Amino acid sequence: MMPVSEDVMVEGFLQIVSESRLSIKQFLKTLVTEIEEEYSTLISNINTLLQPHNLSFTSKYSKIIQYHLEVIVSQSVHQDFENCVFQKNGKPKLLDQEQDRQDKFSYFASLRNFSWNEMLKGYKILQRRVQ
Repeated sequence: MMPVSEDVMVEGFLQIVSESRLSIKQFLKTLVTEIEEEYSTLISNINTLLQPHNLSFTSKYSKIIQYHLEVIVSQSVHQDFENCVFQKNGKPKLLDQEQDRQDKFSYFASLRNFSWNEMLKGYKILQRRVQ
């Protein structure tokens, strides 16, 4: 394994996070603009997500809908990732924020050399254990 400076790893990590957020944004932009009225179940599910915000899916407010859905999906995708115990609303193991940051960075550093296929294989194994 080739040693990499902390700055390079942080930059790579930030790039990955940025790409993740852009992918969510692009996906929801496409979803909102391409959805058709005959997809009533999908529209109903989207309306359920938007109900706490007093919004409903209409083309008239597509930008607002897109922004709200971006927030909902981003929170859902990144919630467990930003939590070091990887549980919904789980409390952190460390109260010292500096130590917590160092631990999170070490998790990232240990995972950076995994290929996408290795990650999927690990996910499938974990999924079987949960079932």
